[in-house]
Amino acid sequence: MSKDPQLITSPAGSPAWLVTEYAEVKKLLSDERLSRFAHPDPDHAPRFTNSDIIGSPLHSLDMEQQRTVAIQTFIEPFFKPRQISRLELLVRAEVDRAFAAMREAGSPGDVRDLVAYSIPAAVISALIGIPPALRELARDLAHNASNILDPEIAAAARAELDHMCLCLLEHIPSDAPAETMLTRIGRLVGADLTDEVRREFARMLTGVQIAGQMNATTAIERGLIVLLTNESARTRLAQNTALVDDAVEEILRIAHPIYPRSSGVPRFALADLDIGAVTVRRGELMVLDFEQANQDPAEFGCPATFDIERRPNKHLTFGYGIHFCVGARLARIELRSVIARIFDEFPGLRLAAGQEWTRFSELLSGGVRSLVVEW
Repeated sequence: MSKDPQLITSPAGSPAWLVTEYAEVKKLLSDERLSRFAHPDPDHAPRFTNSDIIGSPLHSLDMEQQRTVAIQTFIEPFFKPRQISRLELLVRAEVDRAFAAMREAGSPGDVRDLVAYSIPAAVISALIGIPPALRELARDLAHNASNILDPEIAAAARAELDHMCLCLLEHIPSDAPAETMLTRIGRLVGADLTDEVRREFARMLTGVQIAGQMNATTAIERGLIVLLTNESARTRLAQNTALVDDAVEEILRIAHPIYPRSSGVPRFALADLDIGAVTVRRGELMVLDFEQANQDPAEFGCPATFDIERRPNKHLTFGYGIHFCVGARLARIELRSVIARIFDEFPGLRLAAGQEWTRFSELLSGGVRSLVVEW
């Protein structure tokens, strides 16, 4: 792997600097001169994808601090260590529902649709405070808003999801059984929740729904595929359930065995910075490829091997430092809850005969359209 960034073309056709080496990606994730959401000149910024929400910066530099404070105040508290018990209960309930849906549908069944796609979306919707009757719609809108190939589909879905969140912000329940992001906003902002502020919060909650379901869905799907196609690892896990946490980390590290991500994750340079022999100029687009960094042989021995006893396993799937994923704890709980139970709940679980793979080419997270299993 090259230590110097390589000039590439982003999925949207803009020039970008690609970084793949583990040590350099990790270093850049702690560099305050890079931002995911801010840009010195947002209206003229290079685009990463054609998706309205994943493609370009969301605001100018002067909004970056306000966004950071909003996330720390209204989003992060739901993922703190003291919330683990609540998160585990929420996830367990959704796993129970997903497994019941599998039984009702019968064998064979699409475990991507019934399990991987349903669980993360339902959990994050519950934390936001989206009513149960609207959660499937929110899930599907978030999915379409992530479309990197058709900007019209992405923009329309994002607008509809923004509108849903805006309507919910206008009628925040005061008697919710447990605090949600919506009720927290209502409680802490109160009378200052003007129309303009509501619109900003709606956009933020749309982003939470998308982020909370997209990569977690692919992680569960990936975990099921690597275990279904690796009898040795599956047997070791069944014989020693203490390995489940190690298995989770290795699933998060390993590249998708069928269709990897389309690209890395975008960052915009807020100032000039020198990386190896390359000077990245202020305003230019960088792509940090976590998936390739996680396969760097300088950091991981036999990186292409799926090893559920790999230690240490300091993968960068959730980022690092100031760019570490807020929802990493929840994603781990979701993945763990599925792989720790599904093979016991469905003895003989296996890939369906004649399984054919079709890529989710319109999703940055990659993956397959269906994962049909029998039991």
